[in-house]
Amino acid sequence: MALDDISKTSETVEKFIRDLAEAFRKKSWVKLLSLVGVVFALLLSPPLVESGLGFFDLRKPLWYSSIVWLSVTASFFAAAFLVAVFTKEKKTIPPAPATSIIKGLLAYTDSKEDSEWFARLQRGNILQDCLRFCEDKELAFGILSGESGTGKTSFLQAGLLLNLKNHGINPVYVKFTDSAPLDSVRQSLNGFADDVPNAENETSLLELLRAAVKKDERPLVLIFDQFEQFFAHRKTKARRKDFIAQMSEWYRKRKTLPVTILISVRNDFVDHLRDFQSEMDYTLTLPNYLSIKKFEPDEAAKVISVIAEEAKIEIDEAFVKELTRFELADREDGTISPIDIQILSWMLDGQRTSDERAFNRKAFQKLGGVEGLLERFLNRALSIRETESRRQSAAKVLLALTDGIVRAGALPLTDIKEKLKGVLPETDIEEAVDWLSRSDVRLVTQFQDKNDTLYEIAHEKLIPPLRRLASKELSDVEKAQQLIDRRYNEWIGNDRVSRYLLTSREWFQIKRNQKIISLNAQKTAFIGLSKRRLLKWQLSLSALAIVILSVYGFARWQENKAETQISYVTQRLDDILVRNKDVNVTLNSLYLLPFLENEKDGELAQTIYDRSSFYSFPLEKMSPAEFGRRLVYVTEISSKLSKPQTGQKLLDGNRYSAPADSDKVRWSVDLAQSHLNLSDTEKALLTLNDALKDNETAGSGDEYMDLLSAADLYLRLSKPERAESILKANENNQNLGVYDDRRTSVSQARIYAKINKPEKALELLGQYERLKTDDTDIFTYIELAEIYKDLQKPENAAEVLKKLIRDDVFSKMPGSISQSMFILQAAVTANTKLFGGENSAKILESLIAESESLSAEQKNKLFLMTARVYLELSQKEKALAVLEKSSVNTLQKGESVGLVLFAAELYIDLAESSKADKLLDKLKNSQADKVYLAYLYARLNEWQKARQSAERVTDERAVLALSLIYIVYKDSQNGTKNYELIRYYDYGSLFNKLYYEPDVNDPA
Repeated sequence: MALDDISKTSETVEKFIRDLAEAFRKKSWVKLLSLVGVVFALLLSPPLVESGLGFFDLRKPLWYSSIVWLSVTASFFAAAFLVAVFTKEKKTIPPAPATSIIKGLLAYTDSKEDSEWFARLQRGNILQDCLRFCEDKELAFGILSGESGTGKTSFLQAGLLLNLKNHGINPVYVKFTDSAPLDSVRQSLNGFADDVPNAENETSLLELLRAAVKKDERPLVLIFDQFEQFFAHRKTKARRKDFIAQMSEWYRKRKTLPVTILISVRNDFVDHLRDFQSEMDYTLTLPNYLSIKKFEPDEAAKVISVIAEEAKIEIDEAFVKELTRFELADREDGTISPIDIQILSWMLDGQRTSDERAFNRKAFQKLGGVEGLLERFLNRALSIRETESRRQSAAKVLLALTDGIVRAGALPLTDIKEKLKGVLPETDIEEAVDWLSRSDVRLVTQFQDKNDTLYEIAHEKLIPPLRRLASKELSDVEKAQQLIDRRYNEWIGNDRVSRYLLTSREWFQIKRNQKIISLNAQKTAFIGLSKRRLLKWQLSLSALAIVILSVYGFARWQENKAETQISYVTQRLDDILVRNKDVNVTLNSLYLLPFLENEKDGELAQTIYDRSSFYSFPLEKMSPAEFGRRLVYVTEISSKLSKPQTGQKLLDGNRYSAPADSDKVRWSVDLAQSHLNLSDTEKALLTLNDALKDNETAGSGDEYMDLLSAADLYLRLSKPERAESILKANENNQNLGVYDDRRTSVSQARIYAKINKPEKALELLGQYERLKTDDTDIFTYIELAEIYKDLQKPENAAEVLKKLIRDDVFSKMPGSISQSMFILQAAVTANTKLFGGENSAKILESLIAESESLSAEQKNKLFLMTARVYLELSQKEKALAVLEKSSVNTLQKGESVGLVLFAAELYIDLAESSKADKLLDKLKNSQADKVYLAYLYARLNEWQKARQSAERVTDERAVLALSLIYIVYKDSQNGTKNYELIRYYDYGSLFNKLYYEPDVNDPA
């Protein structure tokens, strides 16, 4: 990591810690409740808890994650509710009524009522001066200046506009903001749509003005109000240059246009107009340089009288004259700002009782005088700040602008920040200054001095009430003073022992107010010693935190490693097998035996051997077919993995006693096939001969099927005469029944075909064709097709499989989604084996072309199966295209989860792991087969998810799920795909043996 990155990270962490400390100090509920929620989430997070329990060989319950995240979410909602209840949402200072002569901090408008009121508010002289200027055809440009709060906007809107209209002049009011100057002019001119057609298409000030006067012969006066915004938002000459040039162009050609422009600007920005004066070459004289002044005491008294009359407020004229001369007047020049009159009138008008709502001495004394009213104004103004922290920020900025009981002068923002360094964050200072100087707040006046902006408290009358307010709002200052005095004396009185130095909380409280409280050199040194001691503790705690985080990070890294998860898998397997008393659990574990290799795996293998031989496997617990099928599988897998000793050990160790006569042949066939899988033909032949010594004739159809299986095995052992003798022994047996004839005729035909008697085979197949019904086993169809192919009847074989895919499988697909997909895949794979993948693809493509009448689920099965065929043909682009046509990505219903699983496996085979992962994530809380889910997560190398899915399997198949994870892991290390050997464990051996390892020469 680069040094810059480290520095930025450190600053971010430091800011985060300071913000949290600030939240504790100021009891900021939003931050505190958020902190509690985050800490709660971290400490109780499932990975952390699982890691902790792992040290004690324990596991968290399955419901834990859901409960924790639900609780965390609920805590944040509760936090939001509490914040909403206990914090007040206040956006702006409540304005004075719009229809009242008392406007408070708002300006008078150009409405008729406001204009009539304003005409009585002592602005007649300046109004006449402005009217003379606007009517003078020789004067096209003028300036109206005044201090902030003198009512320039009210004068222009309620005074000048209406009077200009009455004098036959067309006035256009333009309020300047942070927008481009020309945009502001264009927008205002567009308000006169009838007079200024298409003004928005004009591109210069001169063209705009020409368009404005084109259809109106009256003289046009443009009033540019709040022009200081032009300079405030364009601080460089380069940014001002364009508009100045356009103003200069207009001024040079002004005689051709009946247009006058009056600029209204604050006094402190008048000097900035020198650039205009230089470029435009105009001269300021008394007629075109106008100034709006604050009121003299007598004028202020008359204004108050008018306000009292219109607002129906009782007034004592003598008191008002005294008030304006001695209470409201500025100490420096003795004048009164209109805004001060409005604020006092507004606060007085808001009183509830008639005794307090009056301009008389009694009411003012009752309210605490002018300062009392201003204190209420301050309280109301600061109360709109959203939080206690913001209220205190504004109050501290106001205090920084004072020096005792007088103003501190006009200060730049940098000086304010320096005064409040360590007391408030810079961002809080900037926000508070910006808010206090807003036009709807006006507690701070903003000045422009050359290229810097200065700030000053609006009126010295605000300082006493501000100090009183500070004693209430800023009680932490007093507490900080008391705290430093007490703790310093305690330290001195206890021989300066270090444990009496300031704690971190105390140090922060004093540090925040260090610039405000009273400190001597000894107390400053005491604070420094405390800081050094705290730094030592911080370094120690930081080192400890680094160690803890490092240990935790290492533990998490170890926890997420594949080897760690696989160790959990093998441990879980061992736990299940040692504790279980379910025969099926033990049987399912046999699949894993050939894959166990290392010493630890050897212990698990021994557990499986012990459990499989622990039971005598009596028939009431398990049928021969159950154990025999696993036995055949394990020996076959052992042989494929070149580990015959695994299967042999299982054969040698089992204590399965010979079953009753009715099951003896089935058991012996499985046992013989297991020996043959391990290349022990002698034992295989002895086992078969012993079983059939007295049992060559069947008593039922099921028994005959066992004998036919034995005949198949004799063919593999190169004993065709023994296979034929079994057929002949049962040739005239009348006990098999029609159904059994239907089921066995195909098997008989297969054997006759293998012993080179095609006529007999075709005769039996013809018999089957006459007897078959819709109940016929799908695998019998497949077997029938293979026999036709062996008998050189490929057209018959093709017709059987084509009909099987189109009618008997697809349209009548039985069972669950996963089972029906397996059966369709078996049929298509058989067709691919016999006639090639292209043939299967054509059949499926024709089905897709005819699929409009199918249900959405059937269409998806068809698309997925077609994608599988293309994949087996190594045509990945086509496979992906067909897969994307299915709607399986949006299916979430319970009956469709099998399709989603199948699609996810296809995506994995197509190396589209991200798409597979998204599909699987949809099924976390579904009824999806958790065994299949565990297998797919393992293939995605998501070992933890795979293990968690497997641990949710609560029946005897849990061992199978864990076994699949283990086998996929082994294959991922060795670059093999042996997991396919037990992928379809639920659906019998026929599909596994014939279609995953296709061998047309294999008689089985």
